[in-house]
Amino acid sequence: MISGRLAERYPPRRLCWMGVALMLIGFAVAFLVPSGVTFVLFYSAIGLGLGGAVALAGALAAGTIVFPRRIGAIGGALTGVYALAAVIEAPLVSNFALTIGWFNALRLVGSCIALVAVVAVALMPSIHPSRSIQVDTGPISSVQLFSRKLIWIGFLLEVTASPLGSYAFVAVATYARNLHFALWIATLAVTAVALGNTIGRLVAGAASDRFGVNRVFLVIFAADLLAAILLQTPINGVVVLLAALIAGIGFGGPAGILSRLAAVSAPDAPYAAFGLLFAGFAAGALYGPLLGAAIGGTSLPWLVLGGVAAVGCLVLPVRIAIERKKVLLP
Repeated sequence: MISGRLAERYPPRRLCWMGVALMLIGFAVAFLVPSGVTFVLFYSAIGLGLGGAVALAGALAAGTIVFPRRIGAIGGALTGVYALAAVIEAPLVSNFALTIGWFNALRLVGSCIALVAVVAVALMPSIHPSRSIQVDTGPISSVQLFSRKLIWIGFLLEVTASPLGSYAFVAVATYARNLHFALWIATLAVTAVALGNTIGRLVAGAASDRFGVNRVFLVIFAADLLAAILLQTPINGVVVLLAALIAGIGFGGPAGILSRLAAVSAPDAPYAAFGLLFAGFAAGALYGPLLGAAIGGTSLPWLVLGGVAAVGCLVLPVRIAIERKKVLLP
């Protein structure tokens, strides 16, 4: 939410430098003074969380300035690369950990990634603010922005579309093992969720430019419901892997569609709207695993979280009706 506001006031390259600086500060403190507190506060919250958010806002602003008609594809690509990074970096840390230990491996990989980020921003060209898609209508407060129907309905769609996929990330491996499937099924299931997450972000973002956000949301909710049904009574390990992939797509889709959803919901403040809507996605990703764990059991959490997606699907016609009403008004 903060980075969305900053994107309205600062040029993209400066925002990217801010994000990289936060990452460097967070990493430096956590790596030089390692403890549980510094790891959670500096490495995770400041370095990856806040730093990543500000850098994402800067990169999104740069991309939409250069390609204003492809804002969905730009947002999907950026969030997709963000998700793909974990798929690449986590195995690197695991492999190095076998020889130099886990924390030294994290230091090595984290330092290399930070160096890559610095070089990337140093090579990034400056983009003149006058080319921004932002419409200069004066500052709009977050309260005013959230009071708009399309914004809070978009928030509801995001907060109901993401919980099932986020729960799949943390629970699908244990679920597969509880069903007495082979260990490689459990391992591949987590990989399938991560792969689906990346695919969902890339495809949903590009598809939103072509087909609009409503149709893409319909596919996302259908993916959530299908994954929940398949995970209720999996016939074999292949079904678990397929369901994990679909759950990952259902989780990545809401993130990939954010930039287009923000642009059509608040064309006069797309970056601030992106921050608010991303908060909805993050809230859904947060409570999904918590709700699933609180429910407990083997298959009941999938049923309940599938029901959450069904509720979101019922909200979608409201958004469609509001859009049609706006088109019909003179």
